[in-house]
Amino acid sequence: MAYPGLIRRALHRGAWVHTPSQFVANEVIEVFGARPERVRAVHHGITPHPAPGPGGGEWREVLPTWVERYVVFVGTVEPRKDLPTLVRAFAAVAKGRPGVALVIAGREAWGQAQLDEAVAACPVPHQVLRLGRVDDPVRDSLVAGATVLAYPSRYEGFGFPPLEAMAAGTAVVTTRCGALEEVLGDAARFVDVGDADSLAQALGELLDDDGTRRELVRRGRHQAALYTWEDCAGGLAQLYRDAVDALR
Repeated sequence: MAYPGLIRRALHRGAWVHTPSQFVANEVIEVFGARPERVRAVHHGITPHPAPGPGGGEWREVLPTWVERYVVFVGTVEPRKDLPTLVRAFAAVAKGRPGVALVIAGREAWGQAQLDEAVAACPVPHQVLRLGRVDDPVRDSLVAGATVLAYPSRYEGFGFPPLEAMAAGTAVVTTRCGALEEVLGDAARFVDVGDADSLAQALGELLDDDGTRRELVRRGRHQAALYTWEDCAGGLAQLYRDAVDALR
């Protein structure tokens, strides 16, 4: 791949680097030997979306009528998202909960075959609903209407979907990897990467324990409010000013 070489060439010429998290900034310094003072972590912002109207909004129109509650995943179907582990965890959660569904919304890509195998092996495949790519209003409604958003990623440089779920008032279960702990703070339930048993336990608790779920929702709204595009723009502007000052 030419991309790493291009990065090294730019750094050699004195480039400054903006990353969306301190985790990625540390990677750039370690992998590419960048000068720490020229690598700046500036978090992204998120754009709040309107809450669904009475009756649940668009998600009620795309899910079967038997669905009472659901766990949602939104994102591209690729190995990095580790959806087979999510399906295995959900299989344990779905036992004795016939009105609960796992909803997977997102473009199917090079992780599709592994997901196909996991769903085929699932004892309740009819409770796993794969919607493919959906438009933004449906996506936002699915996130806001979910009981839990599950995000069992193996690597993240920032983590838009769980942060957007928090802004929408949805509890989040995710993994200890990449920048997720940095970005989500204490507002998500974390499990180890690839640990289907722990993921199932966390999902089951949030489906059953209203008090625990409400507390995560409260923390999540507060955490999400920390990330604004105004702050992102301000951080980038300061980076540009520092870069210009370094030339003087």
